[in-house]
This record gives sequence, C-alpha cells and structure tokens, in this order.
Amino acid sequence: MGFLSSCTSSGNEPRSFRFHLFQEPGHLDPALSRASSASYLFYNTRRGLYRFDVHQGLISEEGKCKWINPLKLSCKISPQAFWSDGAPVKSDDYIRSFRHLLKPETASPRASLLSSVLNYTDIHGAKKPIETLGVYKVDAKKFTVQFSKKDPEFIYKLTSTALYPRRSDKSVSIDNYINYLSNGPYILAKWTSGKELKLIPNPYYKKGHPLRPTLKIYFIDNEMTAYRLYQNGRLDFLRRLPSNMITKMKSRNDFYQMPVARYDYIGFGQKLLDQPLLRKAMSLAIDYDEFKVLLQALGRPGCPSIPPQWMDRTPCYSLDLNEAKKILSKIPQELLQKSFKLKVSQMGGLDIKKQAEFLQSQWRKNLGLNIEIDQVEQKAYLNELRSKTPDIFRKGVGIDRPTCLSALETFASDGQQNYMKIKVRKYDELLNQLAIANDKTKKKSLCRQGVEYLMNKNLIIPLGEIHFSILAQPKYEGWSINSLNQLDLSQLHPIQ
Repeated sequence: MGFLSSCTSSGNEPRSFRFHLFQEPGHLDPALSRASSASYLFYNTRRGLYRFDVHQGLISEEGKCKWINPLKLSCKISPQAFWSDGAPVKSDDYIRSFRHLLKPETASPRASLLSSVLNYTDIHGAKKPIETLGVYKVDAKKFTVQFSKKDPEFIYKLTSTALYPRRSDKSVSIDNYINYLSNGPYILAKWTSGKELKLIPNPYYKKGHPLRPTLKIYFIDNEMTAYRLYQNGRLDFLRRLPSNMITKMKSRNDFYQMPVARYDYIGFGQKLLDQPLLRKAMSLAIDYDEFKVLLQALGRPGCPSIPPQWMDRTPCYSLDLNEAKKILSKIPQELLQKSFKLKVSQMGGLDIKKQAEFLQSQWRKNLGLNIEIDQVEQKAYLNELRSKTPDIFRKGVGIDRPTCLSALETFASDGQQNYMKIKVRKYDELLNQLAIANDKTKKKSLCRQGVEYLMNKNLIIPLGEIHFSILAQPKYEGWSINSLNQLDLSQLHPIQ
C-alpha cells in the first residue's frame, strides 16, 4: 500500500508528470554510469555542449566547437548556460569533468571517451598527472582540446552525460542530494530512498518549455506492475511495454515505437569460444523469423542492432538446418552431451526470459543441446560477466554516441565491455580505420566489415534492430527519446 499510495498525487499538489525507472540510481555521478535508469535522471538535470536528435542530428545545447586543425578542437560555452544557483557554466567546469573521468578513484567505465586526447595513455598508466590532460582554458567561456591522434567523432562524444560540466571536485552523495546542482531543465528536489524522485523546473534553464511540469519518478523493478499502474492512471509514461501487449496496444493513440541504436547480442564464454564449429551450428539453428514474431519486433534477430543506414549492406544470419546438422556431425559426441548455461539479467524482465526460453527450445529441438537458463540479479550478473564469462549470455549494449564505431568498440581489445575478451589485431585495425575515416561511403563499408568479422567467426549472435514500445498519456506533449535512449523532457508540457 505504501508504494501504491506514493504514486497518487494529493488534491493539493500541482499535477506532476509521472514515470518510472526499473532501478534506483546508486549515485549522482554521470562518470560512473552506463545504465539508462541513471541517465534518465542525468539527462534531465544536466546538459553538455551538444545533444543528439533523431531527426536533426547533432544540436548545439550549451555551446559550440570547431576544429582548428585535425588535432585541435576549440569549444565556446554559451552565455546562456547557467547552474541552478544562478552561477554561469565556465570552462573550468568542463575541464574539471574531463579530468574527473581519469581519476583512479573515479574508476569511470567511460574513461575511454578521452582515449584520443593528449596524454590520456600516460595519465591512464599513472605516468603523468591528470593536470597534463590536453584540455586547456583559454578564458572563462572558451577552452581547447588537444589530441594525440585524429578523432573526428569527438564532437559526438560530447553528447555523453559523462562529459557534461562538473561544478566541484567533490562528489555529491545521495544522502546529501540537496547539494546536487543542475544546469539542465530540472532540479532534483526530493529523493525518497527506495520509492521515488521529485524533479522541479530549473528557472535558470532558458531553453525549456515555460509550462513544463514537476516530475515524479518511481522505482519499479517489475514491468507488469508498471503496466498496471499506467493502466490505472497512476503513471503518465510507460517506458517499456511488455512484448506480449504490443499487438493489443499498437492501434491506440498513446502507443509509440521508438528505434534505439544499440548492439544487443548473444555472446559466449570460454567453453564455447574454444568450439568454433559448435558456435556456427548454433547460429544456423535458430528460426529468426519466428523469433521476430515472438518478440513482436520491428527489427529481425540475426541482424545487427545498429541502424542499417550505418552500413552499406546488412549482414544477417538465417536458419539453415541442413548446414547446421552437417557441422554437427563433425563435433565429438562427448561435447554435444555436455550441459551449457545460458545466463540473462533479471532487469530485462519477462521479455528477456522469453528470449532465453526460445533459444533454449531451438537449440534443444534442432541440435539436441542441453541448455540451462539462469536469470540473475543485474549487479551479480555484471560481476559474473567481468570475472568468469558464462557459457552463453545475453547482453544489451547501449552506446555513447550515434556512430557505428561506438558500437563496434564494445569488442575492442581494450574495451571495458569486451566480456568475451576478444583480442584480434585485424579487428582493432578495422576500428582504427573507422575512427579516422571521413568519407561516408568508406565509413559504411568499414562498419559492415567490423560487424561481419564478428559474425563470420560466429563470435556473437546479433539480436536485431531494437525498438522501445512506449505508452504515453496524450494529455502531455513535448517529450522525446533519441536513439541513444536519452529521454528529453525539456519541452514537456500539458496540452491546453
């Protein structure tokens, strides 16, 4: 009863826009986060030099940058950029943020965003102090970035919440959230542990809609509970509709499907990484069209999750049972009689479990494999991926910027999410070529080659282009979600 009552505004309160997160954020530091739960908070309370829009592309938010030469970028902060206490956003705030990302005590999973910046490698290896990072103040509103190697995509990296300005070297704890300063459309007004967040409009953010409402964000880890609350009018926005509800809901005026640039895949641990023939048989023994129908998906599993327009053509796996069984005949029986574990995160809810059960059924029916499913709590799941990769696992990968390179870097030799510990020089060379390519045709070709390299060796089974199915009450308009899964409520307002 305590939770349900918290989802209902009292008659004396002004109307709030209410939505939920599957997980309560564990901190107030954008440098520490990859999870969408935290990014939804950070993106609506903080802003950087640029933001990304699906239709308009890169948009200036707090300033603009221009290349002086291929190794030097000049950035100027808008005079309209302010913190929620009225102080102007300054060059020092950006320099502080960049340096914070590389501090050993920060241990940021996004430090590699700065890998091309001058002295990054020596700082990361503790050979030089953080102050030598190639980011230099010109004046209060202007700074430059010096690079050790070409990085044409760096401006896109500035859309990442990890590179948003930082007011102080000191971190603000959740217990002391009242000291958390915003430079975005909302201010964090209240944090009720285990229950909800309250955000109010930031009067110093001048780009927001003047009628944007207060936000109430509830922590609900069960998607069916969230769905019922939306149906009962206690939520205004449902950020993930279970796939078994899509057919029933898709004709309603509050139903939306939004494409998201991701790199979701099925990966393998050492037991199967040592067995290329078995991996190939497994990739050919899945009915991907049936998989698509099961998930009510717009994208086809077996094809990469990244947008098809990033490649010159889209490589895909298809069901080929004859070939799969030919390959199977070459595999020792003692290997085929072993049991393999397929691990997935509990955070994905019923849809992820459904995917796992479908794969289990396909491999059992078509190959005779014994697959056990284990759905694990998210934190424990990530710890296991880092320490001892499961035999088979499903991983959803959000990307930092709207580019193919951002997705393919997942499997770079030094990639922090390279849980299969792939270390292949040819693949890394492809990434290096893609990083410096300027010609669009060449970039599309290199993108496809990178995807094909992983698929031709059957290192991953891609899960198709992802679309989030959303329900949003038509009494509000102005919300948007871009392909980086950044929920922007700066223009949110009730329909008059």
